[in-house]
Amino acid sequence: NNNNDNNNEQKSSNTTTSSTTTLHLDLATAALPETTQNFLQLAKDGYYDNTTFYRLESQTGLAAGDVQHLHGKGGHCHPDMGVYGVLPQESMVLRHTKGMVTMLCAGVDRVDSRFLCCTQDAPQLDGYHVPFAKLTPESLQICEEWQKNIYTKR
Repeated sequence: NNNNDNNNEQKSSNTTTSSTTTLHLDLATAALPETTQNFLQLAKDGYYDNTTFYRLESQTGLAAGDVQHLHGKGGHCHPDMGVYGVLPQESMVLRHTKGMVTMLCAGVDRVDSRFLCCTQDAPQLDGYHVPFAKLTPESLQICEEWQKNIYTKR
């Protein structure tokens, strides 16, 4: 956890790891304290360990963070936060631009553990999901490579 004070905006860094790759994020802790705290607690307590990127969206990015089923059908917020596995959605002060990481909404005004790494601008998601972090340039490049090299059959 690295706190950095630039222009009165507080940021912290967090890392999520796959079996071979580590992604680095800058969290918007000042703007979205509950959302970022939920993400940090889930990561620190190992909930994201061994989760997978379960969905590739060509117009948005890569989805991950299903801590219940690993395939995107469910997630839950940290047990110390929220009620019945969901956290009330904070205001959407950030936009879905390339490199943003957004908490996916589990329903109207509710977020859980699932998130999306935007590999391109996705304004169609503004007003629906909650961007809370930004990938470092190196981590964005990794996600773009994954997206480019993943074969999906539809």
